[in-house]
Amino acid sequence: MIKKGFLLCFLLPIISFGQETLGSLTYNVDIMPAFKLKAGNDLDSTFLFNYNNLEVPVFDDFSTNKWVKYAAEFNGSNVTSSLYYYLIEVSNSTPIDPAIVLCDSAYRDTVYIVNDTVVGMVRTSFTTGFDVVVNDLSVFPISGPIKKLYNECYTIVDTVIDGVLDVSPDTLEIANKYYQDSARVFFADITNNDIWIDDYACHNYKYGVVPKSLGVATFDGLNNNGYPYDFGSPNSYGEADFLTSKPINLLGKSNIYLSFLYQPRGLGNSPEAIDSLILEMYSPAADQWYNVWGVSGDATDDVWGMAHLEITANTFKQNGFQFRFKNKASLSGNLDHWHIDYVNLRENSSVNDTIISDLAITYPIETLLKDYTAVPWDHYNNLSDPNIAMVPSYEMMVSNSDVVPKFTNAGTLEMDGNNFSLPVASLNWNVGQNLYPFNVGLQPYAYPQNSSVDKAEFDVKMNIATSSTNQHLENDTTYFTQYFRNYYAYDDASAESGYGLLDNNAEIAIKFEAYEADTLTGVLMKFVPNVSDVTGNVILLTVWGDDEGKPGDILYQDDFFKPHFPDYAAAKNQFKYYTFNDNKAIVVPKVFYVGFEQIEDKNLYLGFDKNNLNQDKNFYNTGSGWSNSSFPGSIMVRPVFSTGLNYTLNVVGEIETTQTIAMYPNPVSQTLTIDGFQNTYSVQIHDVSGKLIYTGNESHIDFVQFSSGFYLVSILDENKELLHRNKIIKP
Repeated sequence: MIKKGFLLCFLLPIISFGQETLGSLTYNVDIMPAFKLKAGNDLDSTFLFNYNNLEVPVFDDFSTNKWVKYAAEFNGSNVTSSLYYYLIEVSNSTPIDPAIVLCDSAYRDTVYIVNDTVVGMVRTSFTTGFDVVVNDLSVFPISGPIKKLYNECYTIVDTVIDGVLDVSPDTLEIANKYYQDSARVFFADITNNDIWIDDYACHNYKYGVVPKSLGVATFDGLNNNGYPYDFGSPNSYGEADFLTSKPINLLGKSNIYLSFLYQPRGLGNSPEAIDSLILEMYSPAADQWYNVWGVSGDATDDVWGMAHLEITANTFKQNGFQFRFKNKASLSGNLDHWHIDYVNLRENSSVNDTIISDLAITYPIETLLKDYTAVPWDHYNNLSDPNIAMVPSYEMMVSNSDVVPKFTNAGTLEMDGNNFSLPVASLNWNVGQNLYPFNVGLQPYAYPQNSSVDKAEFDVKMNIATSSTNQHLENDTTYFTQYFRNYYAYDDASAESGYGLLDNNAEIAIKFEAYEADTLTGVLMKFVPNVSDVTGNVILLTVWGDDEGKPGDILYQDDFFKPHFPDYAAAKNQFKYYTFNDNKAIVVPKVFYVGFEQIEDKNLYLGFDKNNLNQDKNFYNTGSGWSNSSFPGSIMVRPVFSTGLNYTLNVVGEIETTQTIAMYPNPVSQTLTIDGFQNTYSVQIHDVSGKLIYTGNESHIDFVQFSSGFYLVSILDENKELLHRNKIIKP
C-alpha cells in the first residue's frame, strides 16, 4: 500500500546519513515554465487585463487554485483593442506617414580652411522641422517626449578654401533615423472570483507540514518560472515573492478583520533570522502601500501561527483596497520557505473571532492502487481480478479546526462516473488533525478493464461529510486522475528534495514487484538541479534481479563506452526517458530493481518525493553491500515496459545470455582469475579514463602492475565480439 508521509521531519539544506544525502533544490521544476504577460521589448499583440473589484468576504484556504488565469482570445467577447503609433505629429495629432523617414538633426555646415588649416565653421539650418511625439511602445500607458524632427536626413558641408567656395558641397547622411511603428494592445476584462493577480508565490499541496486544509501558498527565493531571482549570487538577498489580491471594496464596511495562518519551513528550507514574511496594505486614497505586519525567520519551524488584524484606518476602507504578502529571503535558490493558509478578509468580525469551525482534508489523495501511483495498463488489464490491485481501505488526514468534535457522516467516492460510499470507522471527527481509515474493500470499485486501448485514465473524486457546522465545503473534497500508461511509479511526480550518493562507483537501485514478468524498454528518471551542474557526469543504467529482498545479479548494465548522463527536465511533472544501449529490450522477472552506477564521488540528485513513503524500496551500495535508504520517501525512477506506448519504435529483442564467465576476486590485489575462459578468447583492460592498458589471452592476470583504481575487464571472442564485461577494483 502507498504510505503517506504526515510526520514532522527535521530538514536542513543538505542532510546526510553516511554517504546518502538529501539536498535542497536550486530550482522548482514543478512550476517551470509559467506564463508571461508580455515578451520582448514592445507591447504589440500584448494583452492587458482589467480586474473586477471583489466584495467581502474574501477567503482562500488554497484547496483550489484562485490565481487569476491570464488567458484570452484575440476575438473574445470580453476583449477590446487599441492601436498606438510610435510617431505622432503634434500640430494635428495624427500619425506620421510610414513612408516618411525622420531624423533629429538636419543642417548645413560651412567649413573655412586657410593654409590647410580649419579656422572656423558656421552651422545653419536649411529646414525648420516639426514637433513629433515619440512614444515608448515598450511600456503601458503609452507616452513619450516631444522632439524636433526633420524629414531631410542629411548634412550639407560647404568648404571655403583660402576664400574660394568649393562648388561641389559634400552631403553626409544622418544615421540616427526615426521610422513609424505601431503596437496593437488588447484589453481583457476579468470578472470572476479569482483572488490573486500575480503568481510569484507557489500554490501547492506538498510543502506544508500538518496543514490545516488542502493546499498552501509557498514563498521562497524563486521567481514564477521556477528559477532563482539572482542565480549564481549565493549572497544575494532581498524581496522575493509577492502574492497580491485584486482590488476589494471596503467602502462603508465596519468591523473588518484580516486573518491568516503562517508556517516557516514545512517540507522546505528553514528561514534565517534576517528573513521575514510581510503583509502590506494598499490605500487607494494615498496610492501607496503600507507595511502593517511581519514575522522574522527565527519563528519556530513547522508551527502554524495565526495573524488577526483589524482594519480601522479610513485610508484603507475604500473601494480599491488591496493587500499583499511578500517575503525577504536569499535570492539564489529554493530557500527560506514560508507557507500561508486560511486567508480570510471579512466584515462584522471581532477581536475574538479566531476560531475556524471547519472540517477539511489536509493532504491530497493521489492513487487508489495498493502499491503504486501508476502501473502499466497492459499489466493491470491482464489481472484476473483487478480488485487485488486496489486498496481495501484508505487512511485520510482530516483536520477539525473547531474546539469541539464534529459528527461523522459517510463520504463518497466517485470514480469513472460511479458513486461508492466511504464509511469512516469513527463516530466523530476529533479536534485537531487525525488519520481516519475509510473502508471501501467490500465494494467492487476497481477501475474497469479494457483490452482494446493502450492506456487509460480515470478521474476520481473523494469527499468527507459531517452533520455538524462546517464553514468551508470546498476543502472537504480531493480530486485526482489515476493514470495507466506503460510504467510503474511510487512517486507523485513532485520533488521536494534531491537524493544522492557521495562515493565512487556508488549504486542506486529501486525495487519493483510487477504484476507480471515482462520486457523493459527503458527507464524514466527525474534528476533535479542543486548547486552544481552534473549533466556531464557518467552513469551506467543498470537492471538487477532479486536476491532475497536485495538487488542480485545484473541483468543489464550500460556499456562503459556507451554511458548515460543526468539530464534535467525543465517542465512540471516531467521525467527524462533513458533507453538501453542499442535500444535493446530487457526481460525481467516479476521482482527486479532499476537504477544506475555512478563513476565519480559526486551527488547527482535524483528527485525525491517526501510525501509517498517507500523507504523499503530504495537501496544503495557504496562498496560495503546493499542497504536500505535512511530517508523516508520515494526516489523518482520509473521502469518503462514494452507496450503499444513504446517510447522508442526500434526496440530490438532481449539481451542474449552470455557465456558463463566469472572473474574473481573482486576487489583484487594480486592475481585476477577468469573462469570459463577459452583459448580463442582475448582480454582487454581499460582504466577509468578509457585508456587501453592491457591486451592478452591469459586466464590469470597480474594486477600488481596496476595502480589502485577502477578497471573495466572485457572478454572478446575470436571475432572480437564482446562476450562479457566486469568492473574490477584494485584497492
